[in-house]
Amino acid sequence: MKRSTLLFLYGNGNILGSTLGLIGLALFFAGVIRPFWYLIIPGLYLIGLVFAPRARPVELRIRREPEIRELRQRLERLEEQVKGRVTQPVMERIEALRDTILAILPRLEGLDGGGRQLHLVRQTATDYLPEILETYLRLPPAYARFHEVTPGKTSRDLLLEQLDVLQTEMAAILDDLHRDDIEALRAHGDFLKSKFESGQSWL
Repeated sequence: MKRSTLLFLYGNGNILGSTLGLIGLALFFAGVIRPFWYLIIPGLYLIGLVFAPRARPVELRIRREPEIRELRQRLERLEEQVKGRVTQPVMERIEALRDTILAILPRLEGLDGGGRQLHLVRQTATDYLPEILETYLRLPPAYARFHEVTPGKTSRDLLLEQLDVLQTEMAAILDDLHRDDIEALRAHGDFLKSKFESGQSWL
Protein backbone atom coordinates (compact mmCIF):
# COMPACT_ATOMS: atom_id res chain seq x y z
CA MET A 1 0.00 0.00 0.00
CA LYS A 2 1.30 3.44 -0.90
CA ARG A 3 2.64 5.62 1.90
CA SER A 4 0.28 8.47 0.95
CA THR A 5 -2.68 6.09 1.30
CA LEU A 6 -1.47 4.91 4.70
CA LEU A 7 -1.00 8.48 5.92
CA PHE A 8 -4.59 9.23 4.87
CA LEU A 9 -5.96 6.13 6.59
CA TYR A 10 -4.10 6.93 9.81
CA GLY A 11 -4.93 10.65 9.58
CA ASN A 12 -7.15 12.42 12.08
CA GLY A 13 -9.74 13.19 9.39
CA ASN A 14 -10.28 9.58 8.35
CA ILE A 15 -10.29 8.34 11.96
CA LEU A 16 -12.84 10.93 13.11
CA GLY A 17 -14.93 10.54 9.95
CA SER A 18 -14.99 6.76 10.33
CA THR A 19 -15.96 7.09 13.99
CA LEU A 20 -18.86 9.42 13.16
CA GLY A 21 -19.91 7.12 10.31
CA LEU A 22 -19.98 4.15 12.68
CA ILE A 23 -22.05 6.16 15.15
CA GLY A 24 -24.47 6.98 12.33
CA LEU A 25 -24.62 3.30 11.37
CA ALA A 26 -25.36 2.34 14.98
CA LEU A 27 -28.14 4.93 15.11
CA PHE A 28 -29.59 3.46 11.91
CA PHE A 29 -29.68 -0.07 13.31
CA ALA A 30 -31.16 1.30 16.54
CA GLY A 31 -33.97 2.83 14.52
CA VAL A 32 -33.09 6.42 15.44
CA ILE A 33 -32.45 7.48 11.87
CA ARG A 34 -34.42 5.89 9.03
CA PRO A 35 -35.19 8.40 6.29
CA PHE A 36 -32.16 9.42 4.26
CA TRP A 37 -29.78 7.25 6.31
CA TYR A 38 -27.78 6.60 3.14
CA LEU A 39 -27.06 10.35 3.00
CA ILE A 40 -26.65 10.96 6.72
CA ILE A 41 -23.95 8.34 7.28
CA PRO A 42 -21.64 9.51 4.44
CA GLY A 43 -22.37 13.07 5.57
CA LEU A 44 -21.15 12.27 9.08
CA TYR A 45 -17.97 10.81 7.60
CA LEU A 46 -17.39 13.96 5.54
CA ILE A 47 -17.97 16.16 8.59
CA GLY A 48 -15.26 14.26 10.47
CA LEU A 49 -12.96 14.35 7.47
CA VAL A 50 -13.31 18.11 7.01
CA PHE A 51 -13.42 19.32 10.61
CA ALA A 52 -10.93 16.97 12.27
CA PRO A 53 -8.02 18.87 13.84
CA ARG A 54 -5.05 19.04 11.52
CA ALA A 55 -1.49 18.62 12.71
CA ARG A 56 -0.01 22.06 13.27
CA PRO A 57 3.22 22.74 11.37
CA VAL A 58 6.09 22.88 13.82
CA GLU A 59 9.25 24.92 13.38
CA LEU A 60 11.67 23.89 16.10
CA ARG A 61 15.02 24.79 14.57
CA ILE A 62 16.70 28.17 14.75
CA ARG A 63 18.61 29.42 11.74
CA ARG A 64 21.55 31.14 13.37
CA GLU A 65 24.20 30.25 15.93
CA PRO A 66 22.78 31.09 19.37
CA GLU A 67 24.52 32.19 22.52
CA ILE A 68 24.81 29.66 25.32
CA ARG A 69 22.16 31.46 27.38
CA GLU A 70 19.79 31.32 24.42
CA LEU A 71 20.45 27.60 24.06
CA ARG A 72 19.06 27.05 27.54
CA GLN A 73 15.94 29.06 26.73
CA ARG A 74 15.55 27.34 23.38
CA LEU A 75 15.63 23.87 24.94
CA GLU A 76 12.94 24.89 27.41
CA ARG A 77 10.73 26.27 24.63
CA LEU A 78 11.23 23.16 22.51
CA GLU A 79 10.12 20.99 25.41
CA GLU A 80 6.97 23.06 25.83
CA GLN A 81 6.21 22.91 22.10
CA VAL A 82 6.25 19.12 21.94
CA LYS A 83 4.63 18.42 25.32
CA GLY A 84 1.31 16.66 24.80
CA ARG A 85 2.16 15.83 21.18
CA VAL A 86 4.51 12.91 21.87
CA THR A 87 4.18 9.82 24.04
CA GLN A 88 5.67 9.56 27.52
CA PRO A 89 8.73 7.46 26.49
CA VAL A 90 9.61 10.11 23.89
CA MET A 91 9.10 12.93 26.38
CA GLU A 92 11.28 11.23 28.97
CA ARG A 93 14.15 10.97 26.51
CA ILE A 94 13.77 14.62 25.49
CA GLU A 95 13.89 15.65 29.15
CA ALA A 96 16.96 13.48 29.81
CA LEU A 97 18.73 14.96 26.79
CA ARG A 98 17.82 18.47 27.91
CA ASP A 99 19.23 17.81 31.39
CA THR A 100 22.49 16.46 29.96
CA ILE A 101 22.92 19.45 27.65
CA LEU A 102 22.15 21.89 30.47
CA ALA A 103 24.79 20.17 32.60
CA ILE A 104 27.34 20.63 29.81
CA LEU A 105 26.66 24.26 28.90
CA PRO A 106 28.10 25.98 32.01
CA ARG A 107 31.36 24.13 31.42
CA LEU A 108 31.66 25.43 27.86
CA GLU A 109 30.85 29.10 28.41
CA GLY A 110 34.51 30.09 28.44
CA LEU A 111 35.16 28.73 24.98
CA ASP A 112 33.82 31.87 23.26
CA GLY A 113 32.05 30.00 20.49
CA GLY A 114 34.96 27.67 19.71
CA GLY A 115 35.73 24.07 20.41
CA ARG A 116 34.44 20.84 18.94
CA GLN A 117 32.40 19.98 22.04
CA LEU A 118 30.52 23.27 22.02
CA HIS A 119 29.87 22.89 18.30
CA LEU A 120 28.36 19.42 18.80
CA VAL A 121 26.20 20.62 21.68
CA ARG A 122 24.97 23.58 19.63
CA GLN A 123 24.22 21.35 16.65
CA THR A 124 22.30 18.92 18.83
CA ALA A 125 20.20 21.59 20.53
CA THR A 126 19.49 23.74 17.47
CA ASP A 127 19.53 21.28 14.56
CA TYR A 128 19.69 17.53 15.21
CA LEU A 129 17.07 17.34 17.98
CA PRO A 130 14.59 19.85 16.48
CA GLU A 131 14.90 18.30 13.01
CA ILE A 132 14.03 14.75 14.06
CA LEU A 133 11.14 16.03 16.18
CA GLU A 134 9.79 18.19 13.33
CA THR A 135 9.93 15.21 10.97
CA TYR A 136 8.18 12.97 13.47
CA LEU A 137 5.44 15.48 14.29
CA ARG A 138 4.53 15.83 10.62
CA LEU A 139 3.24 12.25 10.72
CA PRO A 140 -0.32 11.43 11.82
CA PRO A 141 -0.09 10.29 15.47
CA ALA A 142 -1.74 6.92 14.82
CA TYR A 143 0.55 6.23 11.85
CA ALA A 144 3.65 7.15 13.86
CA ARG A 145 2.73 4.95 16.79
CA PHE A 146 1.27 1.85 15.16
CA HIS A 147 2.37 1.46 11.54
CA GLU A 148 5.58 -0.51 11.00
CA VAL A 149 7.91 1.33 8.63
CA THR A 150 10.68 -1.27 8.97
CA PRO A 151 10.28 -4.86 10.19
CA GLY A 152 9.18 -4.70 13.82
CA LYS A 153 9.66 -0.95 14.16
CA THR A 154 7.31 2.01 13.97
CA SER A 155 8.25 5.64 13.36
CA ARG A 156 8.12 6.16 17.12
CA ASP A 157 10.62 3.33 17.62
CA LEU A 158 12.97 4.99 15.13
CA LEU A 159 12.57 8.31 16.91
CA LEU A 160 13.40 6.70 20.27
CA GLU A 161 16.53 5.16 18.76
CA GLN A 162 17.68 8.52 17.39
CA LEU A 163 17.05 10.24 20.71
CA ASP A 164 19.11 7.55 22.41
CA VAL A 165 21.99 8.19 19.98
CA LEU A 166 21.93 11.92 20.79
CA GLN A 167 21.81 11.19 24.51
CA THR A 168 24.79 8.83 24.23
CA GLU A 169 26.83 11.48 22.42
CA MET A 170 25.98 14.22 24.90
CA ALA A 171 26.66 11.92 27.86
CA ALA A 172 30.09 11.12 26.38
CA ILE A 173 30.91 14.84 26.22
CA LEU A 174 29.83 15.27 29.84
CA ASP A 175 31.97 12.29 30.86
CA ASP A 176 34.96 13.84 29.10
CA LEU A 177 34.44 17.06 31.02
CA HIS A 178 34.24 15.15 34.31
CA ARG A 179 37.40 13.28 33.36
CA ASP A 180 39.17 16.59 32.75
CA ASP A 181 38.08 17.74 36.21
CA ILE A 182 39.42 14.57 37.80
CA GLU A 183 42.76 14.98 36.03
CA ALA A 184 42.96 18.64 37.04
CA LEU A 185 42.15 17.71 40.65
CA ARG A 186 44.78 14.96 40.63
CA ALA A 187 47.38 17.32 39.16
CA HIS A 188 46.60 19.93 41.80
CA GLY A 189 46.91 17.28 44.50
CA ASP A 190 50.30 16.25 43.17
CA PHE A 191 51.36 19.90 43.18
CA LEU A 192 50.29 20.38 46.80
CA LYS A 193 51.94 17.16 47.84
CA SER A 194 55.23 18.19 46.25
CA LYS A 195 55.02 21.61 47.90
CA PHE A 196 54.52 20.16 51.37
CA GLU A 197 57.05 17.37 51.00
CA SER A 198 59.76 19.68 49.66
CA GLY A 199 59.16 22.25 52.38
CA GLN A 200 59.03 25.07 49.84
CA SER A 201 57.72 28.41 50.98
CA TRP A 202 54.24 29.43 49.85
CA LEU A 203 55.34 33.03 49.62
